[in-house]
Amino acid sequence: MTGNKDTRYLIIISTVILYFWSCMPALSADLNLYSGSWINVNEHTKGIPELNVHITTSYITVQVWGSCTPRYCDWGRVEAHAYCTSPAKSASDDTQAVIANFNSGFSLSTVILRLLNHDRLQAEIYTRFTKPTDRRSPYTAVYTFKRK
Repeated sequence: MTGNKDTRYLIIISTVILYFWSCMPALSADLNLYSGSWINVNEHTKGIPELNVHITTSYITVQVWGSCTPRYCDWGRVEAHAYCTSPAKSASDDTQAVIANFNSGFSLSTVILRLLNHDRLQAEIYTRFTKPTDRRSPYTAVYTFKRK
């Protein structure tokens, strides 16, 4: 009986640790590490195959391409913002995420970029449709990119 309690206890503790580990923020990084062209690690993606982050001293832009046929569809280039862990820190040294918002005319998409390591970037995409007659549900997708 004690073995079962110990096993359940270990499973519960392991689950809690895994949960908190999975919720940990992405790598805190120098903003310039986000800069560049990124391609989806899944070359057969039906979502976002490519994106570009451009950083200057005064602004950040993100450009996204969707997986359309016969060629990728350009979502355009929009201004983005870097977020850090505290208002007292500099976003250029302590970037947790870069966030951009896209308006296609029929949907709004929020793109949240997080650096996983120096050569991997994660993009969370949250999309909702804006036409009252459109019955599609809002959805989210997560993609991993590597430097191009």
